Formats: sequence, C-alpha cells, structure tokens
Amino acid sequence: MKPVTNSKIQSVNLITVAISAVSLALGVALLANFLTEIIGANKFLLAVAALLIVVSLYLASKFINPKTKYTLRLRGAYFFQPFTLEGKSIIGYEYNDDMSRYLRAFALENKAYSRALEKKYKEYDTAPTKYDPDQLDYYNLVASCTEFLFLRKLGLHLGSYFVHEGVDKSKIKSIPRDCMSKEILRNRVLELITRNHQERAAFCDYDDEGGTSILCSATGQGGEIFDRLVLELPTGAELKRLSDNSLLISSDVFEIRFFVHCGAINAYIPTELLPGEYDSPWLSNVKLEVLIKKRLFLGTEKVELHQWLDSFLNEFQDYFSTKQLKERSHLQVVRILKS
Repeated sequence: MKPVTNSKIQSVNLITVAISAVSLALGVALLANFLTEIIGANKFLLAVAALLIVVSLYLASKFINPKTKYTLRLRGAYFFQPFTLEGKSIIGYEYNDDMSRYLRAFALENKAYSRALEKKYKEYDTAPTKYDPDQLDYYNLVASCTEFLFLRKLGLHLGSYFVHEGVDKSKIKSIPRDCMSKEILRNRVLELITRNHQERAAFCDYDDEGGTSILCSATGQGGEIFDRLVLELPTGAELKRLSDNSLLISSDVFEIRFFVHCGAINAYIPTELLPGEYDSPWLSNVKLEVLIKKRLFLGTEKVELHQWLDSFLNEFQDYFSTKQLKERSHLQVVRILKS
C-alpha cells in the first residue's frame, strides 16, 4: 500500500494531461477561428464556449487527483497471562514480544493495574465488543497496549525517516507526551509508560548530567519501563481521539484513523513458530483507514514530507500481521527441515 506514491504518480499524470489539453485547446482555437470566419461571431457561440470550459474544469476536478481512501485490516496475536504476568514466545514476531514486555512492566509498576488486568480474563460472554480506554479490564488494557505500540512504532519510524531524508526541521512539528491531549492520555498504558521518569520511583536515581542529556528509554530493576514517546509530523498535523475512541492523525494532505479491538477470541499460529507445547494465543484486530485528500497537484516538497506514510504502513503490517509473519517465515521450508 503506497497512497502517497500513488498521489505523486497522479500529479505526474496531471502534468501530462495539462500539456495534452493545451495542445488540444490550441487546435480547437484554430478551428474556432476558421469557423468564425465562415459563420461570423455571435453571443450563442460565446455561451457555448463558456459552457464547455466550465464542464471541462468540473470533470478535471473530479478525475484528476481525487480524494482516495485505503482500508487496511490486520490480525495480530499475543500471549499474556495476567496472573503470572508472563507471555510465550512466537518465533520472529516482535509484536507479541512487545506486548508481553510492556504489559508486564505496566502491571509491575502499579498493583491496581495488575489487579485490573485480571478482570474478565477468559470471560468469553462479558468480553467488550468495542474498545474503551476508561474501562480497566484485561481486554481493554490489552487494546490500550496495542494502541500505544502503534504510536511508539510510528514515532520511531518518523524520527528515522526525517533524519535520513534530511528534512528541514522548520517543516516538522514535534508532539511529545506533554503536548498530547487528555483524551489521548486516557490510554493508561501510554500514560504510565511515558510519564516523566523523575516522577517514578523506579527511575528516580537516574542522573541527567545536570540537564544536558535526555533519557529516551530505560528499564528499572523490577522490570518497569520508561519510554519517551515523541511524534514528529509535518507542520499543521494533529493527533486526537474521536468519540468512538479511534485515533485520528490528520494534515492538509492525509488522514489516518486507527481502530483497535481485542476480545476473547483465539488466533491461529502454526506449530512451527511456537517453541514447546502448543497453545493458542489471543487475537487482536486493527483497522487503519488512510485518506489522501483531494489535491490537483502534489509537489515534490509535499511528497518528501509525507512519503514516510507509505513505508510506515508496510513496516507496521510486517510488525503486527500474523499473515505477514507466516509468509516471511517460509513454513514449507521449516516443515521440510523438521521432517
């Protein structure tokens, strides 16, 4: 999925269409002059010409670089036992490893959250049908962790992209935790993991060298985690939570909506990817809606500022999707080697 690249291709096509249209217009103008010499000029011909111009502009606005929407539905899987605070390895699957690590850290630092994780675990009839960050139970907290990991992955990708591409910092807007709205911080996992390390007992002994250094991440002796989440987006971009609890990241070029739901449903992972005795992980569902807004032309500068979106969508799909995991694991080769 490459929505920004596709928009760039459409911009190139627009230039081609414009050149063709100018050539056609010159030909039509010469023909019109010839007809005027024959039948003479009158108001009716002027009206027809104006109507044709209006219709042409209307059709161009509809078919050249139209608003386009992409929907990406992904299925993930994770192991996490709230009573032991332990997960289980899935070979080559980073999302599952991160879920276990961050949920364990979340529960270890706050006993109230540890108790909340035990609520509704394996209660198939009472599992939530929609994500609500204000409801503190196993499935909503797991969904909160997935949402946090999405933003964390996005933050790391954005920082790497803008540095690698050498993008002018004046065109980039940083959104650290302190600039995130209360609605975003309703996510308890995000709120605790990114909370200022100076306010947390596990990291209070950290020496910031007189304020000259910035702590980006740290792990406490008890397994607690601090992660300095910062989103760097093109200037004018915004991050907010909508009324249905989805996340919206928007700018004048694009919109991304992130939906997550985790319920009491098992996922399937091939036995070749599970060390030891087979067990079924839990299923997590994510939907990404990407909207590229209507623009007649997407310039090189705009493409440079937004092309991270293409590579991020592919990277997150590899990170989260169990389908991608199975495809890159070459299961047929593994089965032959094991036989």
